[in-house]
Amino acid sequence: GTLTAYWGFYINGQSAPLGISNLKPSAGDQIVIAYGGSDTGYPTVTLSPQRPVAGETVTVTVDSTGYDSSWNLVTAPFAGANVTLSGTSVSAVTGSNGKATLKMPATAGNYTVKVNKDVTSGYPTLVRTEAPVTIYPSRPAGDDGSGYSLDTQNTLDILATGDVSARLTATVSGSAASAAISAAKTIVVRNSTTDFALDLATGTVISGASSWNGSFLLPQLQDKNAVTLANATVAMAMHVGADSGLSLSKPARLILPGMHGKSVGYYDADGNFRRITNKLTSDAAPSGAGAGFEGVYDNGADLIVYTAELGRFAAYADLSSALTTDAAIKSAVFADVKKLSSDTSKWAAFALARAGYTPSKVYLNNFIAALKQNKGDFDVSTDLSSAIIVLAANGYDPSDFCGVDLYQKLYNYSGLDKQGLGGPVYALLALDAKAAAIPSGAVWTTQKLMNDILTYQHSDGSFSISKTLAGDPDMTSMAILSLAPHIAQTNVKTAVKKAVGWLSAHQRNDGGFVSVIGNSSVSTSESVSTVIMALCSVGIDPKTDTRFVKHKVSLLDNLMSYKLAGGGFEHIAGGGFDPIASEQALMALTAYTRMENGSATLYNLTDKSPASNPDTGSSSPILPAVIFLFASAALLPTLKRARRRV
Repeated sequence: GTLTAYWGFYINGQSAPLGISNLKPSAGDQIVIAYGGSDTGYPTVTLSPQRPVAGETVTVTVDSTGYDSSWNLVTAPFAGANVTLSGTSVSAVTGSNGKATLKMPATAGNYTVKVNKDVTSGYPTLVRTEAPVTIYPSRPAGDDGSGYSLDTQNTLDILATGDVSARLTATVSGSAASAAISAAKTIVVRNSTTDFALDLATGTVISGASSWNGSFLLPQLQDKNAVTLANATVAMAMHVGADSGLSLSKPARLILPGMHGKSVGYYDADGNFRRITNKLTSDAAPSGAGAGFEGVYDNGADLIVYTAELGRFAAYADLSSALTTDAAIKSAVFADVKKLSSDTSKWAAFALARAGYTPSKVYLNNFIAALKQNKGDFDVSTDLSSAIIVLAANGYDPSDFCGVDLYQKLYNYSGLDKQGLGGPVYALLALDAKAAAIPSGAVWTTQKLMNDILTYQHSDGSFSISKTLAGDPDMTSMAILSLAPHIAQTNVKTAVKKAVGWLSAHQRNDGGFVSVIGNSSVSTSESVSTVIMALCSVGIDPKTDTRFVKHKVSLLDNLMSYKLAGGGFEHIAGGGFDPIASEQALMALTAYTRMENGSATLYNLTDKSPASNPDTGSSSPILPAVIFLFASAALLPTLKRARRRV
């Protein structure tokens, strides 16, 4: 019959569905104009191994995309294709399976694989195609040539015309559970316009689960609609590392392009979302940052994340709320700050000072005068502990106050453990607040205080003021606060993690908590404030962490339900302004604001590194010692309304 030949063109490997006059190419499109017929195919050429070395035999596979007799688009192996290698005499012809073998030359370098099938008396049945290939001099240990080796290239550019969605792997030499990077690496994954970069520092050791096979998932976008965060709108989801997550001995640098102004977090090994709250002031991790470090820098266009944990990340925007800036929170809490500044509570002086207000000088002067008179001798240790904290927060030195070393009074306090859990909890908080130096011969060292606190934990993870009482959210939160800076210890981390789990299980559907006071159970704002500060002390976001959002109501939502229009907070719903509830709410919201802003922590009165998250071991921005107001209900049962205050 008569040959029917015509000119056609292909876009990105497929026959164009429109005339060339209607073509509107996009940046990065590959356009090929070819002469052929209805059975002319467009080839796809792949090599195995993908990264051949000199002298190696390589299998070349040629598949062809074209139309069948019914004009259905089909892809099938292409037989009879001529395969040659530029600059050499190497050549082969594909068999019925579309495969041919080529012996690579002995000289490494850049070559071109050429594929064609021309017909002498008619049109070609294969569009002529060229594919670049690099032949390497050798292959490092652990690299089978099927992936991209982190040990052979400093930069990997993975080009894709659309969003990167296929699993791309980089072979990492080493055992199944651990691998080391011999030199600094930059991995760049690019969709048509955007670079997703991951930098790995020299000497980084990568550790995974026992099932990890050494494959390394390069940064790639995921479906953001598959990520659900409470009180937030997800803007980008990304996966990097491995399905089961990977830990690094040094923080990696990960760029989330176009995410300026967003927040960022990741899912830990237990599937819990962890917000990265440590805000960096420059595009660099602190000197010496290692395992567990995390932070984020916003350069005005992108978010640059430094992280020692790789896995599933998400960038998101907080929904409109009064709890996003310092000014908004302070405005929401106190329209009339005088309600607290005129109060006679030492904790008002602490709360106001840490929230940026000026405490009443009259009260501070009276407080200081009393301390001068008693020379630091207190009937109960919790009064001494709170004195240390309030003085330190207001710029005084507890180690030399009117010639008295209050720290020495505290760590040698006889009978400190006679007050139940409150004694060691407050003592540890006070001694940690300014990292007091404690001699080894002290009656109460840091380790002794921690050990004593841990003896109060029940088997379900909760704590109570007395070992014989049932678990209580306030005392459980206080225990978390005191233990937070020591969470690097395995037993402490385990205890805190169990306590957090107990709090989540006992949160009410309205987002709040019920605390036992005397013979009655009461839902109060103070309990909610206590839990908020405890969570912030170990880097758990009380607004977005799904464990603490019940029926779409978060801890912060519940706390704000106690806020009065005229300023301040209620103790119980409908109870009117209450100074103790307001003090605690101010501290809780200040702690949360500091976590939002990456500022110095509420009770971190030093420049010490932050505590670690009990679920991940990574740094959190909030140091402990966040609530000293909540213990005394059980400690001092005669206190008015049995309120938690010392």
